[in-house]
Amino acid sequence: MLVTPHAVVGATIGMLIPERSVAVCAAAASHFLLDAVPHWQETLPPYTPHRATWIRVPIDVSLAVFLTWQVAHRSEYAGRVWCSALAGVIPDVDFLWFLAPETFGCINSFRWYVSWHTDIQRETSRLWGLAPQLGVIALCGALLRSQRLGGPHARR
Repeated sequence: MLVTPHAVVGATIGMLIPERSVAVCAAAASHFLLDAVPHWQETLPPYTPHRATWIRVPIDVSLAVFLTWQVAHRSEYAGRVWCSALAGVIPDVDFLWFLAPETFGCINSFRWYVSWHTDIQRETSRLWGLAPQLGVIALCGALLRSQRLGGPHARR
């Protein structure tokens, strides 16, 4: 799944769960649940970056930061929102494996993690795979709007 849905779900969790440690753990767990949802990715295993990757990544990361900022600046819990957004994204640190396999390939636990994380992915190169990701972002937006309009954690 792209960075943006992971970050938005993490930010949403950070907004809704009052305890920071619980929110961060839930956001990290959400990463793996989202990866099991069918989704578009411009590269499929073995994840060899190509021109489209270098175009997509800065756009994706910028959008993730912008949307997380939108959630955080409307919250009195901005620190928790940012930490949870980061926790939702950080499991994808295994991209380093594909950029420098000779460096990270010697770490057996990292190799196990990369293999497991790759196996749980439900990726497609077809553009219909963007729909679930956009749906996740829209669902988070609707949930946050409903909270802002009168939920228990609404800013007053």
